[in-house]
Amino acid sequence: MLGDIRPTVLVVTMAVGLVLLIACTNVANLLLARAHGRQREIAIRASLGAAARHIVRLLLAESVLIAAISGCVGLALAVVGTHLVASAVPRTVPRISAVGVDWRVLLLGIGITGLTGLACGLAPALHALRVDLLEALKEAAMGGIPSDRRGERTRRGLIAAEVALSVVLLVGAGLLLRSFARLERVDPGFDPRSVLTARVALPAAGYPTNPAIRGFFRGAVERVRALPGVEDAAIVRVLPMTVVMGDWSFQIEGRAAAGAAEAAGDWQVVSPSYFRVMRIALRAGRLLDDDDDDRAPGVVLVNEALAKRAWPDGSPVGQRIRMGGGDSEWRTVVGVVADVRHRGLDADPRPELYLPHAQWTTGGSAVRDMYIVLRAQHDPMGLAGGLRRAIRSLDPNLPVASLRTMDGVLSDAVAARRISFLVLATIAVAAAVIAAVGLYGVIGYVVAQRTTEIGVRRALGASTGAVVGVVARQVAGAVLAGIGIGLLGALALARLMASMLFEVQPTDAITFCLVIVVILVVAVLAAVAPARRAAAIDPLTAVRSV
Repeated sequence: MLGDIRPTVLVVTMAVGLVLLIACTNVANLLLARAHGRQREIAIRASLGAAARHIVRLLLAESVLIAAISGCVGLALAVVGTHLVASAVPRTVPRISAVGVDWRVLLLGIGITGLTGLACGLAPALHALRVDLLEALKEAAMGGIPSDRRGERTRRGLIAAEVALSVVLLVGAGLLLRSFARLERVDPGFDPRSVLTARVALPAAGYPTNPAIRGFFRGAVERVRALPGVEDAAIVRVLPMTVVMGDWSFQIEGRAAAGAAEAAGDWQVVSPSYFRVMRIALRAGRLLDDDDDDRAPGVVLVNEALAKRAWPDGSPVGQRIRMGGGDSEWRTVVGVVADVRHRGLDADPRPELYLPHAQWTTGGSAVRDMYIVLRAQHDPMGLAGGLRRAIRSLDPNLPVASLRTMDGVLSDAVAARRISFLVLATIAVAAAVIAAVGLYGVIGYVVAQRTTEIGVRRALGASTGAVVGVVARQVAGAVLAGIGIGLLGALALARLMASMLFEVQPTDAITFCLVIVVILVVAVLAAVAPARRAAAIDPLTAVRSV
């Protein structure tokens, strides 16, 4: 059911889990720092007879309350965000219409919120049980904050975990960004700008014969072409990048059928002006023209991919082929046109045959279901009404379906990749912001804890740079360790994402280097305000507080 979208679903689900872990480590770190700052309060409560379970219950209740308030806001954002994402995803994504916040998602959100609150409050609660009451009261009476080497190691470990998870997500988003940028630069083989398309299917009851079918589409092209603002118009069996065309075998004149395994290609049925409307370049020979009708000898165009496969040592122009499936007519190859990436920008061009609509009778009937394509001088959607009127003037009971621009068709073809990138990029940015907030909070706590020491250093002549260095060293090791661990995790994620990448290696050095720079910049920015605050401490005030 998921098909090609499975890797995207797995990667996005994993990314959401990583953000949850980052948020948990961030909040646990901040609550741990806050609990350490409250050691005097906790010591006083314990000295007055509060049991350990009462203190643990108090701290857990605070974290669960924070989680509950945040969870309500998060669920509200989830309703809005899910709607926005689902509306932007193309309908071709399996079961996208079923995506939404229902009672199951609501229960899951409530459960995760509760567990997150308990998990984040568990570290500070356990830390509170290890408080030495006598030492805490003595140091608090002296105006200081009790030292906490074990808690400091825990905080550094949580910082490293935050940074590592952020690196993993940023690398994933960076790889998708580079893939999408390269995909956007791929030449589709045609010019989609200013092209409007519409589907017309003729009923067998109203159009029982081949002359009737051909006459209608010939008249439709003429009337649409005559509309004001239309440069040219044509018809085609299947629009590029919409569905997978079936290939058709053919026999090359003068070659044994058993040795012509390479003689097959996707088949298109077009009117002669199709190549002008889509601006598909001619490489050799000539294009189809209006004289290639049902009274003229059979002709066919091939693309470059088919020409290279079936005639690797010569030109196909002038060669004759006969389509498989009972077609007894020999068709002359009159030209070679440029390759069109019919199956998507990320798929190599396939061998393709172009046959005139006026000559197609294989199977006993002309093609009834065709797309009308027109090239507009200005805004193509402004010609939608005129196109409908032109069709209704030929048959007022005939519906016009799938009115859209070729720019829209091309956009839908890369929509899955674009949505994957946007969702993962949003998640990665959120992770980086959460990590930055965590770093800021922890560094701010370090500054508060070492205010007296920093003031004494300033009084003894320490420079601003030296003070900033003291603050930076508190977290530099954790940040660098997190980057190293995160790069290893990013390599594993990149290999999982290999099928989602286009012309980008999972080990792309540019992406990995840029992510390292981004993380270092985020860490520096998170440290700027606390470090400046540390450097601005009044030495006289700090000395008096000793």
